[in-house]
Amino acid sequence: KENNALARRFAEEAIALDPEYAPPYHVLSVTQFQDIMLGTTKSPQQSMKQAVDLIQKAIALDHSYGLAHGFLGILYVYLRKYDEGIREAQKGVALDPNGAHGYLYLSIIYRYAGRYEEAVQAIEKAIRLNPFPPNTYFRQACGAYNRVGRYEEAIKAGKKAVTLSPNDWIAHSILTAAYSLAGQEEQARIEAKEVLKLNPKFSLAQIRKISPFKNRSTFVDDALRKAGLPE
Repeated sequence: KENNALARRFAEEAIALDPEYAPPYHVLSVTQFQDIMLGTTKSPQQSMKQAVDLIQKAIALDHSYGLAHGFLGILYVYLRKYDEGIREAQKGVALDPNGAHGYLYLSIIYRYAGRYEEAVQAIEKAIRLNPFPPNTYFRQACGAYNRVGRYEEAIKAGKKAVTLSPNDWIAHSILTAAYSLAGQEEQARIEAKEVLKLNPKFSLAQIRKISPFKNRSTFVDDALRKAGLPE
């Protein structure tokens, strides 16, 4: 939450220097969304509204700003507007076909919308475009591979994610699922303990609440439960 507040301050300073420059509005939108994910907002509904308004402001300032379209797609998915989300993310990569992060956004949206093979293709494209990405790319790859049954590849990606960001409990939880689904129960339990160490309030109910899957399947929840994570 400290880093999110710092990002917001820098974005606000950038806007004060140049109110017509689009990217800081994108950053501000992300910080509003992160307030929801981090549980640091008093009103998730108001934070979501502000996130949407800010990213739409970025697009209004620069219609060619592909990443802004991609992030608007992410917000639409969390509002359960899956078709709109896919359209915005596809527009984003069309505007910036060599931008790795746009393909990350597209992959996330495909995964939540239940289009798992396309989610894999998009995240593999993102990693080809940026072979030294932040952990979110490998975290997404792990989740996408889990959904299509490619568990060894999921484990490989998940291990990269937690190596890059050891304190990312979400990455550890997705890697927990990968180990469990692959039948590596001992490793799954080790990762599950790490999840609880980093996030003592973790629960499967919490994950279901914040993950906007269109067609929710129980097999990942079952894998996490089997590894020892609480309902």
